[in-house]
Amino acid sequence: MTEAPVIELPGLTEAQCRALALADNRIALNSSWDEELLAKSIDALISAGEATGNLGFERDELAALMNPDSVTVEAVNVGPLDDRFWIAVRGPMKDQAHTLQRIQQVMAEFRAIDVELGTVGIED
Repeated sequence: MTEAPVIELPGLTEAQCRALALADNRIALNSSWDEELLAKSIDALISAGEATGNLGFERDELAALMNPDSVTVEAVNVGPLDDRFWIAVRGPMKDQAHTLQRIQQVMAEFRAIDVELGTVGIED
């Protein structure tokens, strides 16, 4: 790039410039992503052969973003294996209900298994 868009704020003191820089970075931390648009943008980078390791996202975050229907199974000590097990669904909140419904449909094929959908709070 030979030019970049800028906003000039003449008359700020050095302390005001620092405060503005901190506030600008904090605003970014408090924001959220349009996850569908973000996934499309990352997919375009991957298709163009660009590396995605330096974008600031963890590998698990990228995997969940690019495949929102993925399901993670975690062991929870609640009793014998034939008694009960939990499936923890991770990923964007908007996709979790769809994923849970898919799990229920798949598990419905097994007559001996009852499926109960819900949420569980994890305490420290």
